Amino acid sequence: MNMRSNVVKYYAFKFFSFLFFFNPVFVVFLQENGLSMTQVLALQSVFSIVIVFLEIPTGAVGDYFGRKTSIATGAFLFSLCMFIYSAGSTFWVFLAAELIGGVGIALISGSDSALIYATLKQDGRESEYARIEGNATAWMQTGILAASILGGIIGNFSTRMTLAASGVSSLAACAISLSIKEPQTGTESRPRDSYRTIIVRSLVIVREHRLVLWIFFYVSLVGSIILLCQWFYQPFFMKVGVGLVHFGWIYTALGIVSIIASKMTGSIEKSLGSVGSLAFLAVIMIVCYLGIGSFSSKYAILFFSLHQIYLGTARTILGHRVLSVVPEDKSATILSIAHLGNRFFYAAAGPLFGYLVDSVDLSFSLVCLGGCLAVITIGLFAAYRRVPEHFRRQRNHV
Repeated sequence: MNMRSNVVKYYAFKFFSFLFFFNPVFVVFLQENGLSMTQVLALQSVFSIVIVFLEIPTGAVGDYFGRKTSIATGAFLFSLCMFIYSAGSTFWVFLAAELIGGVGIALISGSDSALIYATLKQDGRESEYARIEGNATAWMQTGILAASILGGIIGNFSTRMTLAASGVSSLAACAISLSIKEPQTGTESRPRDSYRTIIVRSLVIVREHRLVLWIFFYVSLVGSIILLCQWFYQPFFMKVGVGLVHFGWIYTALGIVSIIASKMTGSIEKSLGSVGSLAFLAVIMIVCYLGIGSFSSKYAILFFSLHQIYLGTARTILGHRVLSVVPEDKSATILSIAHLGNRFFYAAAGPLFGYLVDSVDLSFSLVCLGGCLAVITIGLFAAYRRVPEHFRRQRNHV
């Protein structure tokens, strides 16, 4: 069965899934409804805690019931989250929305990458994964870019309407995902593992495969610190005197950087290697945090372009490295385990740094984030040197 149409549909799914019209004004929307930065990041912590508890079970849903079923259900639930947000005005309503949205994102997380990798493998094109996933990230960033332009304009009149529009785009993504063909995993000829067995064996692989375990800690520690960056865009814009009507255009300009970076992912990985690329991304994010924390100027907004380079490339590089060394029929679960660690530390760090912003200063908080990231990066890459060579090149069939 030729699966080439899946690639085009995957691009479309990524585009519509990330038409986040609310993105350039979301923190403003929450503050208009009386929330502090501590509460804003507390909501994101709840969202992440939901994902922490569901990442592994929902990853196994993708491996057991099908990746298509998982991502379609996830897109539908995320649209419901957006509609609840658009109708709400209190912290507790927003909390309910985050709970539903967390389930939706957990169902998509891991299963989307596993689906496209299995699609390419079935057609004998798995070597193209980095390029295809990089293109998908470019389409994702194009969606974010387009939504940022429109979201800034819509948000200037009504921040609430940006959330309703995002709900409609998520429903479109759900419809697209239902048209995707479920690829074979190459394990259909032998008895399928039970749902519980998939989870247990995936955990064993993460624990025993030293490279996968190292990537787990990279995603968990480095990724969680970097994930916080997105919540400081709008407070920084306001601090340096940028008008709300210009937010969308700034997000758009930064999004173009991410698109260019995503299109260059394959070349970056080829030039630096997967681990060298991850070191490069961690270093530029340290520079990003220290730059925006040290300079209170509109020109310092340029440092956010380094964050966009990370967003455009990191997911593809990390996913490619994991998928190349783990069993295909457990790939979605293993990717979800890595995302679980990321969300766990993000949930813990979010309210802490939100409180630091409210009680001390935004600039001080950003410098602290840069310092934390530098210490973590040095420790992780010192640990990488102790990963045995055979783990770096062999597929594990535990």
